[in-house]
Amino acid sequence: MRTCKFAANCLDMNSNLEKTIEKAYQLFKKEFIDNEKTFRNKRIVVNMDNDKVDYGELLNSYRGSVFVHIVTQDGVEKKKRKIVQDRLACIPLISKMIDNYNDTNSNCSQCNKFYITNQKTNDGKIRTRIFCDVTKYVIIFEDYKDHYRLITAFRAIKPYYCEKFKR
Repeated sequence: MRTCKFAANCLDMNSNLEKTIEKAYQLFKKEFIDNEKTFRNKRIVVNMDNDKVDYGELLNSYRGSVFVHIVTQDGVEKKKRKIVQDRLACIPLISKMIDNYNDTNSNCSQCNKFYITNQKTNDGKIRTRIFCDVTKYVIIFEDYKDHYRLITAFRAIKPYYCEKFKR
Protein backbone atom coordinates (compact mmCIF):
# COMPACT_ATOMS: atom_id res chain seq x y z
CA MET A 1 0.00 0.00 0.00
CA ARG A 2 1.33 3.43 -0.94
CA THR A 3 1.72 6.14 1.63
CA CYS A 4 1.81 9.87 1.12
CA LYS A 5 4.73 11.85 2.45
CA PHE A 6 2.35 14.75 3.09
CA ALA A 7 0.33 12.66 5.54
CA ALA A 8 3.27 13.03 7.92
CA ASN A 9 2.34 16.72 8.14
CA CYS A 10 -1.00 15.92 9.77
CA LEU A 11 -1.45 17.37 13.24
CA ASP A 12 -0.82 15.33 16.36
CA MET A 13 -4.17 14.66 18.00
CA ASN A 14 -2.65 13.46 21.27
CA SER A 15 -2.18 17.02 22.51
CA ASN A 16 -4.72 19.38 24.08
CA LEU A 17 -7.74 19.78 21.77
CA GLU A 18 -7.97 23.57 22.22
CA LYS A 19 -4.29 23.98 21.34
CA THR A 20 -4.68 21.69 18.32
CA ILE A 21 -7.67 23.70 17.06
CA GLU A 22 -5.67 26.91 17.46
CA LYS A 23 -2.67 25.42 15.63
CA ALA A 24 -4.91 24.18 12.80
CA TYR A 25 -6.59 27.57 12.54
CA GLN A 26 -3.25 29.40 12.42
CA LEU A 27 -2.06 27.07 9.61
CA PHE A 28 -5.30 27.59 7.71
CA LYS A 29 -5.19 31.35 8.26
CA LYS A 30 -1.57 31.59 7.10
CA GLU A 31 -2.25 29.64 3.89
CA PHE A 32 -5.69 30.90 2.86
CA ILE A 33 -6.35 34.22 4.58
CA ASP A 34 -3.02 35.97 5.10
CA ASN A 35 -1.59 34.82 1.74
CA GLU A 36 -3.03 34.36 -1.71
CA LYS A 37 -3.14 30.75 -2.81
CA THR A 38 -3.94 29.72 -6.38
CA PHE A 39 -5.14 26.62 -8.19
CA ARG A 40 -5.09 26.36 -11.98
CA ASN A 41 -4.00 30.00 -12.19
CA LYS A 42 -7.05 31.26 -10.28
CA ARG A 43 -6.95 32.58 -6.76
CA ILE A 44 -8.65 30.62 -3.99
CA VAL A 45 -11.16 32.54 -1.88
CA VAL A 46 -12.42 31.43 1.55
CA ASN A 47 -15.65 32.54 3.18
CA MET A 48 -14.82 34.55 6.30
CA ASP A 49 -18.43 35.13 7.35
CA ASN A 50 -19.66 33.37 10.43
CA ASP A 51 -22.87 31.50 9.76
CA LYS A 52 -25.75 30.66 12.04
CA VAL A 53 -24.64 27.13 12.86
CA ASP A 54 -23.76 26.33 16.48
CA TYR A 55 -20.25 24.92 16.39
CA GLY A 56 -19.99 24.55 20.13
CA GLU A 57 -18.01 26.42 22.72
CA LEU A 58 -14.58 25.47 21.34
CA LEU A 59 -15.25 26.69 17.80
CA ASN A 60 -17.77 29.54 17.94
CA SER A 61 -15.01 32.12 18.41
CA TYR A 62 -13.21 31.25 15.16
CA ARG A 63 -13.87 33.51 12.18
CA GLY A 64 -14.50 31.83 8.93
CA SER A 65 -17.20 29.28 8.48
CA VAL A 66 -15.10 27.37 5.94
CA PHE A 67 -12.41 26.50 8.49
CA VAL A 68 -14.99 25.44 11.04
CA HIS A 69 -16.97 23.51 8.42
CA ILE A 70 -13.85 21.60 7.39
CA VAL A 71 -12.98 20.46 10.93
CA THR A 72 -16.55 19.44 11.84
CA GLN A 73 -19.35 17.28 10.53
CA ASP A 74 -23.12 17.26 10.99
CA GLY A 75 -24.20 16.39 14.49
CA VAL A 76 -27.34 14.63 15.62
CA GLU A 77 -29.21 17.91 16.05
CA LYS A 78 -29.94 20.08 13.04
CA LYS A 79 -27.70 23.18 12.80
CA LYS A 80 -25.19 21.66 15.24
CA ARG A 81 -21.86 20.29 14.10
CA LYS A 82 -19.26 18.34 16.03
CA ILE A 83 -15.47 18.37 15.86
CA VAL A 84 -13.96 15.42 13.99
CA GLN A 85 -10.37 14.78 14.99
CA ASP A 86 -9.33 13.35 11.61
CA ARG A 87 -10.68 16.44 9.83
CA LEU A 88 -8.81 18.67 12.25
CA ALA A 89 -5.59 16.68 11.91
CA CYS A 90 -5.73 16.84 8.10
CA ILE A 91 -5.84 20.65 7.79
CA PRO A 92 -2.20 20.70 6.52
CA LEU A 93 -3.11 18.33 3.64
CA ILE A 94 -5.25 20.98 1.93
CA SER A 95 -2.38 23.30 1.23
CA LYS A 96 0.08 20.49 0.45
CA MET A 97 -2.25 18.96 -2.13
CA ILE A 98 -2.92 22.30 -3.82
CA ASP A 99 0.77 23.23 -3.83
CA ASN A 100 1.79 19.88 -5.32
CA TYR A 101 -0.88 19.71 -7.98
CA ASN A 102 0.88 19.48 -11.32
CA ASP A 103 -1.11 21.36 -13.94
CA THR A 104 0.78 19.69 -16.78
CA ASN A 105 -0.58 16.22 -16.17
CA SER A 106 -3.37 17.04 -13.66
CA ASN A 107 -1.67 15.12 -10.91
CA CYS A 108 0.28 15.25 -7.70
CA SER A 109 3.98 15.90 -8.16
CA GLN A 110 4.67 13.20 -5.54
CA CYS A 111 2.37 10.23 -6.12
CA ASN A 112 0.49 10.72 -9.42
CA LYS A 113 -2.72 9.61 -7.74
CA PHE A 114 -4.87 12.77 -8.01
CA TYR A 115 -8.26 12.82 -9.66
CA ILE A 116 -9.63 16.22 -10.71
CA THR A 117 -13.33 16.14 -11.50
CA ASN A 118 -16.14 18.65 -12.00
CA GLN A 119 -19.74 18.30 -10.91
CA LYS A 120 -22.66 20.57 -11.66
CA THR A 121 -24.82 21.30 -8.60
CA ASN A 122 -28.61 21.58 -8.63
CA ASP A 123 -28.32 25.37 -8.66
CA GLY A 124 -26.03 25.32 -11.71
CA LYS A 125 -22.70 25.95 -9.97
CA ILE A 126 -19.63 23.96 -10.92
CA ARG A 127 -17.82 22.13 -8.12
CA THR A 128 -14.23 21.11 -8.78
CA ARG A 129 -12.84 18.29 -6.67
CA ILE A 130 -9.25 17.25 -6.07
CA PHE A 131 -9.18 13.70 -4.76
CA CYS A 132 -6.00 11.91 -3.67
CA ASP A 133 -6.37 8.16 -3.98
CA VAL A 134 -3.45 7.57 -1.59
CA THR A 135 -4.67 9.65 1.37
CA LYS A 136 -8.37 9.38 0.37
CA TYR A 137 -8.58 13.13 0.94
CA VAL A 138 -10.81 15.38 -1.15
CA ILE A 139 -10.86 19.16 -1.53
CA ILE A 140 -13.98 20.74 -3.00
CA PHE A 141 -14.10 24.18 -4.65
CA GLU A 142 -16.80 26.13 -6.43
CA ASP A 143 -15.45 27.26 -9.78
CA TYR A 144 -16.07 30.88 -10.71
CA LYS A 145 -14.86 32.80 -13.74
CA ASP A 146 -11.88 34.41 -12.00
CA HIS A 147 -11.46 32.40 -8.77
CA TYR A 148 -12.24 29.23 -6.86
CA ARG A 149 -14.12 29.31 -3.56
CA LEU A 150 -12.98 26.68 -1.06
CA ILE A 151 -16.09 24.83 0.09
CA THR A 152 -14.81 21.91 2.19
CA ALA A 153 -12.20 19.20 2.53
CA PHE A 154 -12.27 15.81 4.25
CA ARG A 155 -11.10 12.22 4.12
CA ALA A 156 -13.48 10.05 2.09
CA ILE A 157 -13.75 6.98 4.28
CA LYS A 158 -16.51 5.09 2.47
CA PRO A 159 -15.50 3.27 -0.74
CA TYR A 160 -18.59 4.69 -2.48
CA TYR A 161 -17.27 8.23 -2.06
CA CYS A 162 -13.78 7.27 -3.18
CA GLU A 163 -15.19 5.91 -6.42
CA LYS A 164 -17.50 8.91 -6.82
CA PHE A 165 -14.60 11.36 -6.50
CA LYS A 166 -12.68 9.53 -9.24
CA ARG A 167 -15.48 10.12 -11.78
